[in-house]
Amino acid sequence: MRRIAITPILILAAAAFLSIAGADRFEPAEDLPAGALILAETRDLSKAISAWERSETGKKFLESRSFRELSDRRLALRLASRWKEFSEGVGSKIDLAFLRSVSERDAALAVYDPAKLDLVFLTPVSQTIYEASVLFGLRDRFEEHRTDKGTVFYSKDFQADNGRQDEQILFGQIRGRLVVATDRKLFEATEANILGNGNRRSLARDPAYSELKRGAKDGLLTVWIDQQALNKDYYFRRYWTGKDVKALDEYRSGIFSVAIDNGTVTEHRRYLLSHERDPELLPSSAVAQLRRTVPEGAAYFRISSGSANSAASEVVGAMFSDRYQRGGREERLRLFSSHGGFYEDERYDGYYRLDDRFEHRIDEDDERSVMTAPVRTSGLKRLESAFGRGRTGILAVRDPEGLEFPFFADLKRGGAVLVPQDFDESRFRSIVAEIASMQAGAAGQDLGLNWNIEQSAGNSVNSLELPMLGREFAYVLEGRKLIFANSLELVGRMLDGGDANDSNPNPRAISEVAVLDLGRGTSEFEEIFGRLNPEANENDFFNGNIASLLAAISAVDRITVETRPGKRVIEKTITFHARPE
Repeated sequence: MRRIAITPILILAAAAFLSIAGADRFEPAEDLPAGALILAETRDLSKAISAWERSETGKKFLESRSFRELSDRRLALRLASRWKEFSEGVGSKIDLAFLRSVSERDAALAVYDPAKLDLVFLTPVSQTIYEASVLFGLRDRFEEHRTDKGTVFYSKDFQADNGRQDEQILFGQIRGRLVVATDRKLFEATEANILGNGNRRSLARDPAYSELKRGAKDGLLTVWIDQQALNKDYYFRRYWTGKDVKALDEYRSGIFSVAIDNGTVTEHRRYLLSHERDPELLPSSAVAQLRRTVPEGAAYFRISSGSANSAASEVVGAMFSDRYQRGGREERLRLFSSHGGFYEDERYDGYYRLDDRFEHRIDEDDERSVMTAPVRTSGLKRLESAFGRGRTGILAVRDPEGLEFPFFADLKRGGAVLVPQDFDESRFRSIVAEIASMQAGAAGQDLGLNWNIEQSAGNSVNSLELPMLGREFAYVLEGRKLIFANSLELVGRMLDGGDANDSNPNPRAISEVAVLDLGRGTSEFEEIFGRLNPEANENDFFNGNIASLLAAISAVDRITVETRPGKRVIEKTITFHARPE
């Protein structure tokens, strides 16, 4: 009886302890003022710094040509300049050792203005750690003040941006929190939240944050962004992204957490949508069926839920180029804005003096040439009709092994589509032959292409030679699975399958899963670009910049991306698998 009586007492004691521990858990969004555009937080700042310092990948990247060229870009130079100005304002170099000295474990950094770099740094510290920190040791270089609520803080004014901008740094300890801010209003707003006086106006009360944070996974580092607010920020649009931000309008906010386990890095992403939409799910059985078609040794494959337009685009893309793929807006973000001139006079079609938009628009695709191609205006639309009206499962495969074409180097491209029961194969063959003839012939000349049929392992392998391009297109209809590629050899490997994972690693339905095998891709990369430009040196973009980036991430064996949609939230899991030693 005594043992029975003691049990509920122990349960109550444990519950009390857990409630106290939970109440003491550092939740920076509760203390930080509302209005932050970016929030980065870590549960162990020292551990995060140590992980970076021990990272061989990080060291190789910092020594790479890719990083040197990135450092020379305008945004990087501006950030480095502002960071140097902050260090000079504080009176000490703000580096990793400096950050270690001001934090015991948890820490958070919130950015309120990307242009001015208005920010608040927050970390719980004991009085002993606070007084022993490098920052507190520099207090004699600051002016001592006291807020209306009685908090002692230190501030210093300085000029930034070559004297064009007045800046300020403030720091102080508030109820066991070290607060560093670049604006007095931000400092006092943080103080009000920590002291809990009156109505809190904290970031935690923003639905764009709280709705994502509830389901976010804990990690060594977590970053939240207010995407909707960033899209309206001129500095973000102009310097932080070269993309058309309209492509990001469907996202209200996002949160990303990074975890490290035995050399494997996993990033969990959650996006809050601006508007609810029906999730486009692909059953796990469909994923498994397509995954069994992935050939052994494939450098990249993607399995996704797609429309008839996506299926038709994948077929045409395998025949000619990924440039012809144009999936629906729901499947992939457009990386570039619609084509437009970047000359001072938009009406002038020839070369003229470039204005300041050239730098961030130079990489745009010339979509006009794609949109006016015959395949865009007629063939592709008719090819869509062969795949029905519903959504289906689509596999895309890319093999970097160079095809020995006489005119240019290319990749082996293939895929598979789960077709409807009433799939009209004869119509498919007719339309594909017409598209191939229109694209390969001069001025849409009909080349009179004919299909060849061979039997292989009980399957009818259909192939179409494209003599003008020195290539072929082949397909096999295996039950309700249409397998195709620009190489008979790749079609054969897809029929054999061989991917190590025969089923979806997550039994839940998904909208997309992709795997990039860096070991396979890197080895073929050097051969392809070496053949394209045998005289290239390290100053060449591919043989220099890209090659150095691949060398920096050589410890990564493969990358997997899994996407799970919802009505309001989209989840992505990105895993960087370490190369076996």
